[in-house]
Amino acid sequence: MQASPWSSTVDWICIGSGAGGCAAAIAGQAQGFTVMLVESSPLIGGTTAQSAGILWVPMNYLLQEAGLEDSRQAALAYLRYTGAGENRPAYMETLVDHAARVLAALHTQAEMDFRLLELAEFYYPIAPGSRSYGRLVTCMPFPAETLGAWRDKVRVSPFYHSLSHALHGPNPALGGSDGPQVGHSGPLRHHEAALEPWQQRSDWPALAARGRVPAPCG
Repeated sequence: MQASPWSSTVDWICIGSGAGGCAAAIAGQAQGFTVMLVESSPLIGGTTAQSAGILWVPMNYLLQEAGLEDSRQAALAYLRYTGAGENRPAYMETLVDHAARVLAALHTQAEMDFRLLELAEFYYPIAPGSRSYGRLVTCMPFPAETLGAWRDKVRVSPFYHSLSHALHGPNPALGGSDGPQVGHSGPLRHHEAALEPWQQRSDWPALAARGRVPAPCG
């Protein structure tokens, strides 16, 4: 009778293979723990892959290097608004207080390269504390071949081709084909009325000109 893999003793169990679960697994390994990452799907990536690999990270190091301003107060104000009173304050504050540190650790310790996305906070751009640029981060593309046997086990975002009008160029992460590096098909892409909150912003012309706001699909 073969031993079940679940009979092994591990120090650190991470549930889900999205950005949070994978970051937790890396953190555990860095501490010298034996780590088990549990995923119910045959593909890894979780909801992070479903949302195009975009991370929301206030006060991140890339934002600071670009000389852009952000604050804990503004980030919490944005979350309170988007949470519509359903937020768990302790969770919300933990996210705001530690997300930037985790991103920096992934960059320095796990040697992951990130970049700021040319996108504003697209769901609630007129929310208190929102920022037109700097909080949305994604991993830089890299050759898929470096993943070895894991290459075909990574979930591909269904929004991969969404921003071809704004983010052209080869994507070495998916075989080097021409196309956008990352994309998002959110509610703001569906009809002109959805862009009205954006058009109320004083910086709307600059945002539209720079391609940070998706054009409506009609």
